[in-house]
Amino acid sequence: MANDEKKPIEVNIAGTILQVKNDNNELEIQKATDLANRELEKIRKSNPNINRIYLMVMGCMNLADMYCQSENNNQVLAKKIRELTDDNDTFDQKAKDKDIKIEQLNQKIDELLTAQNSLKDQLNQKNDLLNQYRDHIKQIKDENDANRKSILNLQNKLFESQIELNKSQDDLES
Repeated sequence: MANDEKKPIEVNIAGTILQVKNDNNELEIQKATDLANRELEKIRKSNPNINRIYLMVMGCMNLADMYCQSENNNQVLAKKIRELTDDNDTFDQKAKDKDIKIEQLNQKIDELLTAQNSLKDQLNQKNDLLNQYRDHIKQIKDENDANRKSILNLQNKLFESQIELNKSQDDLES
């Protein structure tokens, strides 16, 4: 038996034994057989005196209707899948755009942080220089205060010396 040759499978539909050759596997054929038997049994229960040919025709019609409904559902689902796929593609593109924007913003943040650090360094240098100037100004003020005190002391001594000199001259003249 060649691989291309289909193996017949025996099924029982409404009490009739049939040999089925199909591309489907045995499990799928059995599922289809069970579905057909359930539909035929529903019809038979609703009309116990139905003739066999009419039963088979009604069963075929019910199965065909189920198939058409299934096809319609498949088309609706396929359309929904296409819409969702399109939406997903749109969202993917938006996500990519957002990722690019985030990357650009991250680069801008890095640039701003670098600029901020540079400005902090400059500010620290200027603060150090300002502190040096303040220390120098304080030192000059301290020296200036000391010089004023020295000048005042010297002026006082000069004044005292002049007073003594005047007294001495007065004593000499007298």
